[in-house]
Amino acid sequence: KGPSENGTAFYAFMKAKGQSRKASSTATGSFGIGKFAPYAVSKLRTVFVSTVYTDEAGKFNQLTQGKSILMSHDKGFKRLQGAGFWGAKKKCQPVAGVHDDLPDWLLRCTDENKLSESTGTKLIILGFDTSQGWKENLAVSVAENFFGAISAGKLEVDIIKDYVLNSESIKGFFTNSIIREAIDKQKNEPEQFDNCANYLATIQGNAEIIKEESEVLHLGLCELKIFLKEGLPKKVCFLRNGMFISDTLSLAGLKSFSDFKEFVAVVECRNTVGSELLRAMEPPRHDDFEPERLSTKEEQIRGGKALKNLAKWIRDMLKRHAKNPVSEVTTLDELREYFADDSKDGTSKSAEEVDPAGKIIIRAKPLKFKSDNASA
Repeated sequence: KGPSENGTAFYAFMKAKGQSRKASSTATGSFGIGKFAPYAVSKLRTVFVSTVYTDEAGKFNQLTQGKSILMSHDKGFKRLQGAGFWGAKKKCQPVAGVHDDLPDWLLRCTDENKLSESTGTKLIILGFDTSQGWKENLAVSVAENFFGAISAGKLEVDIIKDYVLNSESIKGFFTNSIIREAIDKQKNEPEQFDNCANYLATIQGNAEIIKEESEVLHLGLCELKIFLKEGLPKKVCFLRNGMFISDTLSLAGLKSFSDFKEFVAVVECRNTVGSELLRAMEPPRHDDFEPERLSTKEEQIRGGKALKNLAKWIRDMLKRHAKNPVSEVTTLDELREYFADDSKDGTSKSAEEVDPAGKIIIRAKPLKFKSDNASA
């Protein structure tokens, strides 16, 4: 959304450094770093952006601009910056409106009368650096990181018509054997692909899915869905705003599930204030929650307590639904001769149990001899 002025999303994307402008306080990105990713896959380090948006007066506008980020150079005592723009020469402004002398591939909308039907942004990467299997890799990356948003109908991705990811196709994508084979030798694959397929099945829900909700301190309403099934990896997946954050958070109580049934669980905060707090604790990679990232000591304590209470509630719910029940104790008489007990009927003079891994104590004990009743 424009116009090309400081404080708008268009300006943050095209002109500002380290700045992020989102439509909501719980949006996925927050550091203004990811916007440089398109330049990394451009052999010319150049992108074009054409966007159609509605201004405050309700009027539809189109802005089109190109930008290159090249290496900086020093000329004498003067440093020449590597950023250059295509557009209106005056103040490096974008080209406004529809122009017949511009190619159709460059513009979001080529017909002035159809601006109202074309809201959105078109991103063109010049000299795209293709590599074998790039479509599959991109599709997998999108699916693994945004299956929640795609399933909820908040995101649709079309990769040159070969792979269309939306709420209807996402389930079939995770069962595509060709895709799975294409990433088989990549790091953490295909385990992560399979895990995300299970997380997707969990959030889509069916009769087998267990759903719990609770008001968690400092986070508000949180939702937990549990899927119990043999072969599942015993992992807890955290989503925020439909985006995958992590399934390996080192929160107390969520590290080991040795005595639990096999399961996967998906956690998501449904409260806006809670989502804002979680977002503020995310690093630039958006793969963890770190309370120390909050600006004040009070906020850091608040964030730490929020995570601690969230982890405790999750653990309690998993204990309720996924923990293996304790079976009744059975005496194995067949092994009695190998594990002899001097006491009778399970009783002993010792007040404490013997720790098999503890200190070994050897005591002298006189031998008992049988009396010889035979006459001399």
